[in-house]
Amino acid sequence: MISTGRRTRHWSGRLARIRSRPPLTAGVRRQALGGGAVGLDPLTAFLIPVVIALAFTLLARRFPARRSGESAPARAPAKTFRIGFGAAYFGLWLLTSGAAAWVLLRAAAWLGPHQQPEDIALFRSPYLLWPLVAMAPTLVGVGFLVEGVARRYWPAEFEAYQVEESRRTGVDWKRLEKRLEKPIVVGVLILDFVLFLLALDFWSRFEHDRLVVSRFWSFGSTVHLYRDLDAIALYRDVDTRSGRRRQPSLVLKFRDGFVWDSRYSPVMSEKEAVLRRVGASVGRAAGHSIREEFVRP
Repeated sequence: MISTGRRTRHWSGRLARIRSRPPLTAGVRRQALGGGAVGLDPLTAFLIPVVIALAFTLLARRFPARRSGESAPARAPAKTFRIGFGAAYFGLWLLTSGAAAWVLLRAAAWLGPHQQPEDIALFRSPYLLWPLVAMAPTLVGVGFLVEGVARRYWPAEFEAYQVEESRRTGVDWKRLEKRLEKPIVVGVLILDFVLFLLALDFWSRFEHDRLVVSRFWSFGSTVHLYRDLDAIALYRDVDTRSGRRRQPSLVLKFRDGFVWDSRYSPVMSEKEAVLRRVGASVGRAAGHSIREEFVRP
């Protein structure tokens, strides 16, 4: 076992050698964080909770919860009903969304691009993207099922539960369902179909002489020849305190300004050996050697 002192000196020496290299890859790193990268970016991840919070705010203003005493049940729903309703809703949603994600994954494998014998590699939409695609329609479907059963067999408890949820969230869900039930269902189905098409068309193909990229937020693909490759690097952040290496990322910079970064591409938790093999194959085809860089977090 390497002692802490030896390990710290080891990584300090490696970081010192890296800092002495030419600053080529620093520019690649900055450009890779910009608009040239493919797929989802940090801005999208930031906007998702903002949009959800804004939606709840607008719903609370358009469909405010009833005030205390306005046709509200005289008693709160039983604790066993609340627990059972929530467990049934969440449990069925997990089962149905998992099954739907598996069906979507198999459909994508059949409908999407297939790797050819001459290809170096083909990266398609990661597995974790399909549960997100299946999330909304299964949530709506399970909601109709569970609420229908509860309304039929436990009407008083369900009415009290709805009022309690409206007071807690500030949204009159019962009135919202009556007014927007059909538009919500149609909107969810249309939005989910578009999301399915976007996920299906999200891939990166490394051919023998070119990189073909289809981004998530657009339909169609772009072609980038290896002969136009300007730099290729394998980045790996290093925790200077513990010396631990983090998940690597492969970055390809082309002369036209396009940057392919495995972090923002359809590459999900790929092993380092896969990225190294792809980088080495592309480097041989382009006449470049892959450079490994350790970057401080």
